[in-house]
Amino acid sequence: VRFEPMPIARDGEHGTRSFASELIAFHQPEHPVSREYRALASHLLLHLPTEEAKVLLFTSTSRGAGTTTVLLNVALTVAQQEERNVAVVDCHFRSSAIADRLGLPVSPGLSEVLNRRISLDHAVQETGVEGLTALTAGSAEKIANPIGESMRGVLAELRKENDLILLDAPHWNGRPELIQLGGLCDAVYLCLAESQEDSADSLDAMEILREQGLNLRGCILTR
Repeated sequence: VRFEPMPIARDGEHGTRSFASELIAFHQPEHPVSREYRALASHLLLHLPTEEAKVLLFTSTSRGAGTTTVLLNVALTVAQQEERNVAVVDCHFRSSAIADRLGLPVSPGLSEVLNRRISLDHAVQETGVEGLTALTAGSAEKIANPIGESMRGVLAELRKENDLILLDAPHWNGRPELIQLGGLCDAVYLCLAESQEDSADSLDAMEILREQGLNLRGCILTR
């Protein structure tokens, strides 16, 4: 599956939210790129092992691979075309993007939930698209509790209300907290620029992810 992420820009108001224009699945659902996202969404759903709620983590080998753009377009496609409940979760505590792309306040969000400053119910935000909710990154405060232990409870609660939970993770650098986070997910997808498809770095990253015990289910190529 190949993609062509749209340039980051703003494209006016729709309802009470302002979505970034690269969310092509929302703005232009019949665009050829939107059809590619529908094909990707169908592929992901087809290969999920059961009908139970699933948590999928999206990451990359380097910055600039378009991971957030891919994740949000997939989320919009599943919510609108498949009529399923989808939650997107921003795990970029230092460089959040989901709030900005969806025209939402960045805080309160995941960091406040993990630090037990606010309940999950009060942190999850409506996006204006039926079936699609967002848990933004929250403030850039230090997470007091171990992310693995804390996130397990967050994801368990999200599974109760959603058919699919998509995690937007930082680029993969092997930090212990990222390995913990990936271990809590049902599948991991690696976003790669098309030019990096067969690079030594990308092949090494795939092998490392498997060695770390993560369920790497495939790569998504962007261009």
